[in-house]
Amino acid sequence: MISEYINAGLARNQLCIYTYIEKDVGLTMTELSKRITNYEKNLKTGNLMLLDFKPFCFSAIDNNLEPFEELVQVVKEITRYRPDKHVRIVGRGTVWLYENEY
Repeated sequence: MISEYINAGLARNQLCIYTYIEKDVGLTMTELSKRITNYEKNLKTGNLMLLDFKPFCFSAIDNNLEPFEELVQVVKEITRYRPDKHVRIVGRGTVWLYENEY
């Protein structure tokens, strides 16, 4: 389950990023937020990030990987001073691509 994966990362002080597609953010995040340990606190402290992945998907469809490269740089900067440099990224991006036949 996604929440277990995120909670395991948060327990290890890892940066966790949940990618969503704009249409599913409401219901999905309502349910998911109930299952993530200290959800609000982890958002505020930057241990948990929410990322709208739809623009990344459209860029990938157009063979433009620049947004991904920029994300890598942002993540590197965020994790620069973290004790655990591991990053967990999970979410709906691949499902969205599959559902839309890309």
